Amino acid sequence: MSLSNFIFKNQYIHKGSTEVKYFYWAPETESNHLIVTFSGFNGKEEHGEPAYYNYVRQLEDTDCHRLFILDNYDGHPCYYLGAESKLDYESSVISIISQVANGNSIPLENIILAGSSKGGTAAVYFGLKYNYGHIIAGGMQTKVGDYLYELSPYTRYVVLRLITGGYDSDARERLNNHYRELFLNFKGQSKISLHIGKGDHHYKNHLLPFTNILDDRGIDYSLDVGDYSEHSGLAKHFGPFLIKEVNSILGLPVAPLGRE
Repeated sequence: MSLSNFIFKNQYIHKGSTEVKYFYWAPETESNHLIVTFSGFNGKEEHGEPAYYNYVRQLEDTDCHRLFILDNYDGHPCYYLGAESKLDYESSVISIISQVANGNSIPLENIILAGSSKGGTAAVYFGLKYNYGHIIAGGMQTKVGDYLYELSPYTRYVVLRLITGGYDSDARERLNNHYRELFLNFKGQSKISLHIGKGDHHYKNHLLPFTNILDDRGIDYSLDVGDYSEHSGLAKHFGPFLIKEVNSILGLPVAPLGRE
């Protein structure tokens, strides 16, 4: 069976606060770990291209519970939050994670949240807010309001407006502050592993403001800086980093990251 057919057969729609599509991959042997993977932008949402799952093939041989969740609110990304500040999508996402974790007796400390770019933002957000055990994030946005306001007309007038109900500077700041308040006040003990390219503009604009807060609060994290400059380099570099970190958590052999 092809991987695409396997995904189709194991894909579900959660009907909670809002509908959320996800794909669950059960382990072949007994496991008490769960990896939850969030998706980044595919770059074609503006033209009606549906969201798709990230890092499925990279995690194909990782034998634990695997959960891949899409970010698709009426055909558009919502950063896994929802519409007009209601956080209805977030509520459904948490219901899915809890359903899989509770159904397989997986404790919070054994839940790994992962993703890159927008998916990395979601991994950090849900991991810190709900105190999951591990966060593995690459090239994420932390000033999400700024990012959506500036990236393109689509992200400003459609995505920012969907999430906040507006697209002006006030909406921009409200979304920035939604994340900043979490970073300043979370109380959990998640183990945070971050990756970024040294020349990626996300390093200065998004990652450093976040790690500065962690430093000021005395919170531990690990940071891997890759030797590449474009944000698109995450497609090549985050997968190996993800597998290395996951194997370390699962107690499997860890190969060093290759550097060009």
